[in-house]
Amino acid sequence: MIARNTLSYVVTPWSCTFSSSSRRIRSGTAGQTMMRLVVDDPDLLFQEYEHKGVFREGTQLSDTSWATREFAFWDLNHNGLTSMRDL
Repeated sequence: MIARNTLSYVVTPWSCTFSSSSRRIRSGTAGQTMMRLVVDDPDLLFQEYEHKGVFREGTQLSDTSWATREFAFWDLNHNGLTSMRDL
């Protein structure tokens, strides 16, 4: 868990299996990383990031059909970050 003021991130590990693509992973050509971060208050975090100009035009906070409230964006290293909580 990563905590800052009233915000906290819980990063849970998952397993991945790499077969023929492992060479591409080692060489850094496998593509972009995508992470889903569970947060207590995505609304508050969205407001903070929006105020700091982190997002590209069109980034939205929304309730999904799979029962989460979330927003996603690309960081400066082109990693996809989704901050979410269950509804």
